[in-house]
Amino acid sequence: MKHDAVKTVYDLMRYCHMPMWCQREVRDMKVGDIYFLGKYKEVMYSEDLNEDVDFVGEAWIEKERGIYKFYATWTIPMKPSRSFIMTNGGFKVLKGGAVNFGGDLSAFRSFALVSRYLNRLVMKMSNEERNEFYKVGSKPLLRGICIDKDSISRRPHYIKEGESIRRVWLNYSNQLPTHPLQAIVTSAIALKQI
Repeated sequence: MKHDAVKTVYDLMRYCHMPMWCQREVRDMKVGDIYFLGKYKEVMYSEDLNEDVDFVGEAWIEKERGIYKFYATWTIPMKPSRSFIMTNGGFKVLKGGAVNFGGDLSAFRSFALVSRYLNRLVMKMSNEERNEFYKVGSKPLLRGICIDKDSISRRPHYIKEGESIRRVWLNYSNQLPTHPLQAIVTSAIALKQI
């Protein structure tokens, strides 16, 4: 599928390698909501800075009045040919789920690339790593999590306590996206690029 073939929210999710049920959650977002397509953080020690440095891979969509804004950041040094990515853009969802990017699709292509990288990380995770997320009621790498403007999950999660099941809304205030410029500059300093 080519990125210029993205005409609907269904195509958008398919191009980003997200599950198809995610399209409904994106369309149901309210103003101020954040929808994570994934968030991965790798902590490495930097000898130059004498501290731990966070390398991040994040992709998310924010709903604003009348428009959806997408953001993506990739600063994880996996291989030399993979560059850092910091991109953002916007789109509108029209009647029938049609998507209008307003012409420029280059930012969306980078956004989808980061989403695909995150999908590959989820696919390569072992069951033990995935179960760490499931134990707390979340999804692996926060892929498909929608939070409101107060950082509370939109969907309730069910936790088993003894013989009863309790419905809770998780607080993701400590999992908010990292500012893209901060992530790029911190990673570049740690890797001696600046």
